[in-house]
Amino acid sequence: MAIHTPREELCRIPRLGDIQYGKAHTEEELQAQRAVGDPLADDAIGELRRVHPIRSPDDMLTEVRRLAAEGGDNVYTRFLEETSRVPAWADFRRMERGQRLLAIHGPFMGLSLLTGSLVGGYMFKKMAMVTAITGRLGMPGDISRRLKETSALVFSMALPGELQPGGRAHEILVRVRLLHGAIRQWMADSGRWKADWDTPINQEDLSITLSLFSCWNIQSLLRMGVRLSDEDIESHHLVWRYAGHVLGIQETLLTEHFDAEVVQYREMLKHQARPAECPPYGKKILDEVASKVPLLPESVSREFLYQTTRYLIGDELVSGLEIEPRRGYPGIAVLKLAGRAASALRSLPGGDELLFRFGARSYKRELARMASKKRLSYGVKTHSVESVRRAHGLATVSA
Repeated sequence: MAIHTPREELCRIPRLGDIQYGKAHTEEELQAQRAVGDPLADDAIGELRRVHPIRSPDDMLTEVRRLAAEGGDNVYTRFLEETSRVPAWADFRRMERGQRLLAIHGPFMGLSLLTGSLVGGYMFKKMAMVTAITGRLGMPGDISRRLKETSALVFSMALPGELQPGGRAHEILVRVRLLHGAIRQWMADSGRWKADWDTPINQEDLSITLSLFSCWNIQSLLRMGVRLSDEDIESHHLVWRYAGHVLGIQETLLTEHFDAEVVQYREMLKHQARPAECPPYGKKILDEVASKVPLLPESVSREFLYQTTRYLIGDELVSGLEIEPRRGYPGIAVLKLAGRAASALRSLPGGDELLFRFGARSYKRELARMASKKRLSYGVKTHSVESVRRAHGLATVSA
């Protein structure tokens, strides 16, 4: 299917006041999704907690599989069957181009997903509060762990066969779905989450997060000068649509094509983005990454990440991060030049395959290193709201 939205429109970051409801969902329909979690995962976690204490985060999926193997029509069997169900629209051959894209443009994907998607997600206030309270990017000491877990998912998704049931990326998605169920129940039990804040990790929040990795990522790549065909974009959309299915997002929110996702995401952006009200936790992520960039002085790396974030998110949506603007910052021009150069290399005979082989080899090497050090847990490390605020030197912030 062709992309009907003009490229210049895809590159444009809309003002919240210019977005209108109704093309995809009404405001009332979006609000209704904020009361819905993931009943299947929630039932599985609730039953698991009742009959068997969870010793560690890894035990969740291990125990679900063990209890399902005991036989009978139980909630564990239903959960595993649903996460392994492949919808009729999930054409893995059509996904291959989108999967390869994750490796072909690895450095740009990494920068886009870090600055525009993960840090950009802090514009959504209620989502940011869940992240802060559970320690998922909320505390400086937890940042590297979460970034590695997210990287492992993206790296695995880029590799042939890993997205299908039984593959490494599919298993990570299932673990994340169980993690979301555990977080929802922990938040309810803890008393830290107020009823009028909506269900944590609800259907709208899940859809917003998916689009941050899907259509907002495409927007960021285009803004960095990366050239993408309609086939690239639609295949990339299908990859993430299938990921959303495994994660438990309702079918009505899994858009059939990229243009529809852009419309839906922008309405959700209007509905939930509160950039001026959000504490600047996201800068800590950029600071930690900047401190580990080789060869460059930390101050140079930090400023580049700050200004790239501002460029990819836009002045209005970046306001809560307290990143000072630098008009005419040369790093953005260099970034766009690099994006065009990488696209030119890809267009040469054999260039696509060369970039994919290099990226896939790098991903496999990093995944092997992570596995050897057992750094992936997809667990919940909880903190009090006060401790998060103290860590960031912030005053009390209400949700």
